[in-house]
Amino acid sequence: MALLSIDVVAGDDILASEYNNLRSDLIISGIYAYAPVVTRYLAVSPASAMPEDDTPAWSIGFDRVQSSSSSTLVVSLPVNLPDGAIITSYKVFMYRLNSSSTIVTDLYRADFVGGSSVMASANADSDGNHSVEDTSISNATIDNANYSYAIKATIAPNAAASDVLLFGAIITYTITVPFP
Repeated sequence: MALLSIDVVAGDDILASEYNNLRSDLIISGIYAYAPVVTRYLAVSPASAMPEDDTPAWSIGFDRVQSSSSSTLVVSLPVNLPDGAIITSYKVFMYRLNSSSTIVTDLYRADFVGGSSVMASANADSDGNHSVEDTSISNATIDNANYSYAIKATIAPNAAASDVLLFGAIITYTITVPFP
């Protein structure tokens, strides 16, 4: 297999879009720079939800998670981002029937000795379908050597299971170095 080679001279830049489309057998020689910031998106599917205990009945599908009764359900959804990524937005898609039904979601980081902290929150504060976004992210830089990350959702229907639905989340993040 022949290697693709590019010679870069001082002052040239390799754009992020060019770098991300490069083949793994590329050799770059000379002085080069990676574009300073690349925005990416992580879709968090409701299909990845796991209940925090098995007391309430729950229902999960590829497109939503909900309680199967009028009991409150707490689920966790894993968040896997590359080390060094900087989260810029946490956006959750949900449905709430009325003010007697609630859905609360938090993006957490957890250390490996039992401690955790909320990085961002998105909650339905009115009736109907919602996409709620939080851009004020605490501890926004991903540190996989010291923390794991997850979304915790508390789904509390009023009278029927379909009162509150969680459809998923989009986490927007930036990277400043190329992936290996």
